[in-house]
Amino acid sequence: MKKRIWINSPIVYILLAVVAGMAVQSYFSAAERSSAVLIFQVICVLVAMAAVIVSDQYFSRYVRNTILSAGKVLSTAQREMLSRYPLPVAVVGEHEDLVWCNGLFASSVSTNETFLGSNISEYLSGYSVRDISDNGLDVEIGEKLFTVYRNRVVYQNEYQYILYFIDNTYFKRTVEKYQRTRPAGALVVFDNLEEISKMAKPGEMSQVSADVEMKIENWVTEVGGYVSRMGTGRYQIVWEAQHLDRAIERKFDLLDEVRTIRLENKVNVTLSVGVGRGGKNLRECFEMAGQSLDMALGRGGDQAVIKNGNEYQFFGGVSKGLEKRSKVRARVVANALSTLLEGADRVFVMGHRNSDLDSVGAAVGVTYIAQTCFNREAYVIIDRTSTVATPLLRCFEADERNDLFIDPRDAVDMVTDQSVLVIVDTHSASMLECREVYDACKQVAVIDHHRKMVNYIDRAVIFYHEPFASSASEMVTELIDYISNAPLDHLEADALLSGIMLDTKNFVLKTGVRTFEAAAFLRKNGADPVEAKRLFASSFDSYKQKYDFISSARIHRGMALAVGNESGKDFRVVAAQAADELLNISGVDASFVMFPFGNGVNISARSFGRINVQLIMEKIGGGGHLTMAGAQLAGITPDEARKRVEEAIDTFLADRGIQPEIDGMQPEYGPAKPGQS
Repeated sequence: MKKRIWINSPIVYILLAVVAGMAVQSYFSAAERSSAVLIFQVICVLVAMAAVIVSDQYFSRYVRNTILSAGKVLSTAQREMLSRYPLPVAVVGEHEDLVWCNGLFASSVSTNETFLGSNISEYLSGYSVRDISDNGLDVEIGEKLFTVYRNRVVYQNEYQYILYFIDNTYFKRTVEKYQRTRPAGALVVFDNLEEISKMAKPGEMSQVSADVEMKIENWVTEVGGYVSRMGTGRYQIVWEAQHLDRAIERKFDLLDEVRTIRLENKVNVTLSVGVGRGGKNLRECFEMAGQSLDMALGRGGDQAVIKNGNEYQFFGGVSKGLEKRSKVRARVVANALSTLLEGADRVFVMGHRNSDLDSVGAAVGVTYIAQTCFNREAYVIIDRTSTVATPLLRCFEADERNDLFIDPRDAVDMVTDQSVLVIVDTHSASMLECREVYDACKQVAVIDHHRKMVNYIDRAVIFYHEPFASSASEMVTELIDYISNAPLDHLEADALLSGIMLDTKNFVLKTGVRTFEAAAFLRKNGADPVEAKRLFASSFDSYKQKYDFISSARIHRGMALAVGNESGKDFRVVAAQAADELLNISGVDASFVMFPFGNGVNISARSFGRINVQLIMEKIGGGGHLTMAGAQLAGITPDEARKRVEEAIDTFLADRGIQPEIDGMQPEYGPAKPGQS
């Protein structure tokens, strides 16, 4: 800026003189001459001229002093040495103006013949001298790549900077080329092949398989890479990293292209893709690809997952998916769990923090197996101050079975080397009721139905994960059916039934054939639907609060957002119930209810399946299911949380290519078009 003032000041002087001449000329040519107007115009011109003169003098003095100080900071010998220095060198003043440089800087860095006096940010890719760290600053000047280092000196309380430019264009371009050509591996599976095969008409399946294979081969040819068939419905892709980057830019639109293939009964084909990159060799990449594929299938399929080191990246996951669970696996897990419990001296069962009816119901079911079938001590670890399953606990207290539930602090001291911990309704160590018990137990089993998260428990002896199950209570009920021959007590049966009812919203959402089979088994063993329904009863104050939430709701892009500014013990249950009620409003495809909790905000999200609320919640650090998810945000207000949710909704819809409503029209939420995710 100062350089521009110095260069342009003669032009300013000329313009001021022209303005003064025009003022005088207008005075003599005017019909009615006004001395006051002339004097005012001349004064304005003189003031402007004085300001320019002062600024010019100030800058001239600044340049002179800076150059003099630079000369004093650098001795004659030092300047001579820097002039012959084999690297481009520049001296920068306190205001980051270039005041001196050697010949190499002038010839290899600067593209401007009159560079002295210019701001050094022009040669630092817009950065400031203060942005240069001890490790240097990477900048790009023209087609060259430099790393800039600085040395700061002080003269008469003013800073001077000596900058050294290292031209490492060749090495950086070589590294870029190396990174672009690193190998990456991918595994692709036709994830609903079995279901499609059962529904296809004779001869239709071969055509579907051919169409899927053709789309995979065409897509890989477009983005680059090599694909080979590994077996029926399974493929592997070998990529260079640059080809994978091209697939990422296209947001793995292969998923959308394949989803356009459908049977006559309108069932869509879906793929799951697992990608591994960043490995030392191709073998490591395919090992990571296998882990990514497990993650994709664990989250319901119809998506692509990339693993790069310990980081995961997700694409797709927009469809509900078909239920695909095997009773064979349930029987195998039942046998493995029996062996594990038989060798234990004490069994602990716990779910997630702020436990609900599904978490506690499933835990009660596991303790029934341990106590009745194997005569082992069994306890449910639960924090009574934060659970929302208090009505269920009161039922056990009334039956004088309160010793089944223990506080997390007491459980830690009871753990032995032979103890077994069974985790239900969560598979994330960060969400456990008591992390200390998990760390102390050497043998761990996991039973969960939530879509797989990145930070899943990876040291479990048994990891029974069924994302297509309605609830953890349903999964435990199936295990009881295989393990136990004794009839269930009515309390355990009611607890398990209430867990299923909670997560299915009274058998409406995420309900499959096996859900009703589990419910029928519980009913046969004494479960009372009326008693299970009583466990959902709320107080009059909670009922009023629920409708306060609903009355505060507003619609954002077809989704209802409600914000409460108060908090209470039952607010988690109230918020979830309010989120369910908001779905009954015409035109609402998803609902989000926010309320303060501690030093942050809790969010309950619900949908009927057209909107994947899990993907929206994951954008703000939460998770859950396609139809039911949540998040906990620390250090913000409910209104700030609402803004973050709105931004997450906008991002989610933008990723799928859905634009905001125009002229009041609602957006269409059908399957993403090719090229969208």
